[in-house]
Amino acid sequence: MNAPSHPEPQPDSSGSVFGKSITPQDVVGHLACPSCTHAIAYTAQQIGTLTNCPKCNGTAIRVGHSLIEEMRPEKRAVLAKPTAVLAPRQPWLNRHTLGFASMLLLFGLALTAAAVLTSSQAVSLSSGWLTWKSVSARSGEMPVGTAESEAARRALPPLEITLEQIEQLMTQTDMREALVQAQVWQQMLRDFGIPDDDHRMRRLAELIAYFTEQLKPQPTPPPAYLREFRRALDDLREALRAENLASARAALAIAEAIFKVHGDELAMFSRSYLALKQRFGQLELIQEGKQRISELLTTADQLIRRDQPTEAAETIAKAMFLALRTPMEEAEFQQRDQAVRQLIRDLRLARGKRAVADAQRCQKENDLAARNIQLNVAMELLPDLPADRVTSLLTQARSLSEMSIANPVPSSFGRELAFRAVYEDALNCYGRRNALSELAERCSAAHELLQSATTLGATAGDKLADLILGALESEVGDLLLLPPRSPEVASGLAQVRAALEKASAWREATRWKSVDKALQSKGDEVASLAIEQASKRAEAGDLAAAIDLIGPARTLASGAHRTRAEGLSRQWQQTLERQASIAAQDEAWNDMRTLYREGHFLEVWEKAAAFDRQFPNSPRKDEVAGVRAAIRGRVDQEVAALVQQMEQWLTDREWAKFRAGFERLQEAPRSDAWESQFLRFEEIVADMSAHADRLFRNLGTFKHMTNDSAVVSLQQALREILELDPEHQEAGDLQRKAQERATQLAQYFLLKSRSASHQTTAYKETLDKVLRLDPDGEFGGQARALLDKLDSTGGNEAKAG
Repeated sequence: MNAPSHPEPQPDSSGSVFGKSITPQDVVGHLACPSCTHAIAYTAQQIGTLTNCPKCNGTAIRVGHSLIEEMRPEKRAVLAKPTAVLAPRQPWLNRHTLGFASMLLLFGLALTAAAVLTSSQAVSLSSGWLTWKSVSARSGEMPVGTAESEAARRALPPLEITLEQIEQLMTQTDMREALVQAQVWQQMLRDFGIPDDDHRMRRLAELIAYFTEQLKPQPTPPPAYLREFRRALDDLREALRAENLASARAALAIAEAIFKVHGDELAMFSRSYLALKQRFGQLELIQEGKQRISELLTTADQLIRRDQPTEAAETIAKAMFLALRTPMEEAEFQQRDQAVRQLIRDLRLARGKRAVADAQRCQKENDLAARNIQLNVAMELLPDLPADRVTSLLTQARSLSEMSIANPVPSSFGRELAFRAVYEDALNCYGRRNALSELAERCSAAHELLQSATTLGATAGDKLADLILGALESEVGDLLLLPPRSPEVASGLAQVRAALEKASAWREATRWKSVDKALQSKGDEVASLAIEQASKRAEAGDLAAAIDLIGPARTLASGAHRTRAEGLSRQWQQTLERQASIAAQDEAWNDMRTLYREGHFLEVWEKAAAFDRQFPNSPRKDEVAGVRAAIRGRVDQEVAALVQQMEQWLTDREWAKFRAGFERLQEAPRSDAWESQFLRFEEIVADMSAHADRLFRNLGTFKHMTNDSAVVSLQQALREILELDPEHQEAGDLQRKAQERATQLAQYFLLKSRSASHQTTAYKETLDKVLRLDPDGEFGGQARALLDKLDSTGGNEAKAG
């Protein structure tokens, strides 16, 4: 008789399973981390929630999902319920046997459930969805209920991800976690085959895009000073366009104040800033320039009267600087120029008075060098002034110069005077046109002196810096306003760059850097245009003009523009040299052909030898070698004739011809027929050079060229020396000097002949001297013409003259 099936165990109200009570805090299983395989314990209350590995903080895992999946028939086959098969029992044992069997069955089911719980610990996340592998899979056994095939995965229903859960992502405080969760859910739905037009997929895509945009690093807002500086430049630009000088002045004041503090950060605006500043200066000069110049000249006159010559010189320099840039009529310019000249004359008197007073102080401080310098200044300035105003000053200066100083020592006051003298020289340059380079030199020298004149303080340094940097800003501002095609831009940029380099003592100053940046910007603009124009000329085949046009780009540009310009120039120069070499080779080849047709075979040989030296890698090298081989016999015949001719020149003592023949003989092919004669000629040439050296050493007093006879004799001796040795370097140099001296004396005697024209003999002798000194020159020709006229008139015309 078969026993009935065992009933399913039911949990009680306290959460007991299989008769065992479980609290929410009890550990009921373990999961394996898919990243590090670390065993993660979980409690009953964590079932159905997400957790992360405490060891590697890896992928989130849903706790208890294995139990849910294991109950699905699609995932695994469900084990058949166990059926108890009972053997026949005695009646008196049936009641007890049934109870005992039931207890055994319950105990077996409990063990089975525990095995399922402990064997389902490994969790694997693949392609965004979960599959479960039991621990037995590690030993090679495939547990019942594991789905690994693609068909099984596709058969799974979508995860329970609802639109409400997706919307909850917007409520999370950590936007980064929300973005990661949205991306995980999107991948999970896509792996389950959910189409992109699904409402959940669309919403996840929107949230991912929103979170990504929000998490992007936002650009840092510009600092307040940058916004204010830009606003000031815009206001200045608008005021200049409207020619509103007051508004432009206010905007420029704001921009200058900001640039003074943040010049390094605003370096990129240097060009715009300086250009607008220059435009403001031009507008100011147009509207107020004449009045401003008049005010400065009036102030200078007052400073001179108060015996403040340095301050007066500064004011006059500013007035002259403005006058060079202020549009005015010629009459107005002359009037102001006359006023400036009078002020400068009064300034000389003030400086002279101050120099005498400073010399007296140096005398008291035992500074002899500084005292003498001030006395020299006084003696240079005072003598040309009205006597009634300078007589006493000159007397004091002379008496001071006669005083002695027992123990002279340098003084700090003397160093101040040295700085002041160079500074005032710089002021004179400031008011002159095209004196920027000289101004930079004077200011740099004054800056060096200022380092030792420590008693002057920072004011003197600020004045000096403002002088040179203001001039540089003005010059570069004028260039910035010119179009890049203007012919004076390139030269002007080069001049300002040279002056800027001379003023390197202020290299760390903000204003120096702004001028440098502006020069670079304008230089790159001019260089870009020069490269464009030069490239067009190069394409047209005019490489020489292209090299000339690209020259400014090589000197004015920086960085990539300069590198490109230098590369193009080098390329064109190489092409030009190659073309010139080809043309020279063709010309030499044509000369050889002409000489060959005319029968001058030795000259052809000489040309061929020179060709090989000049063009060792020429494509015509083999042709030239063939020509030399073809004419070798005829060359030997000409060489034999040349050797005989040289013997004759040697007999006739025609040294110059003999030396020239020997030079040709050196180029000719050597032959046993005349080898001994060549060696003898070589010894003779060496003796000639030695004799030339002896003659040169024996020139003696002729080298001094004290009078016309010495000059003529020297020229004759030098001609003899150079005939013996045309390459005598010292004789050649002295001959050039003798020729210059002879020309000077010829001009002198030609002028002197006019005073002796009434005496025919003296007149003729003077003209003869001119002829001897300059027989082939301009003055010798004039003397020859006068002598011819004298001979034709019998001296009457000379006497009349």
